[in-house]
Amino acid sequence: MSELLKTGDITLYQSYKLCHTILLKYSKSYYIGSCVFNYPIFKHITSLYAFIRVTIEITDLNSLTKIKNDLKFLLKMAASLHPW
Repeated sequence: MSELLKTGDITLYQSYKLCHTILLKYSKSYYIGSCVFNYPIFKHITSLYAFIRVTIEITDLNSLTKIKNDLKFLLKMAASLHPW
């Protein structure tokens, strides 16, 4: 599946399947709750969840990168103030 994403040769069915996998991986209870809907609605629910989840992951990754950079800066500042 990851090879398909790299090349961009992914069908609509495969993209829904990927969204389904993301939902199942990250939220068991939300997955079980969404199973009460028929498939046409279920696939839209999984797509929306996957979109939001990926967006959150990107945001968290950027936040972690910023925190990591801030921590490096603070450690450099501390080292310059207190040479060990």
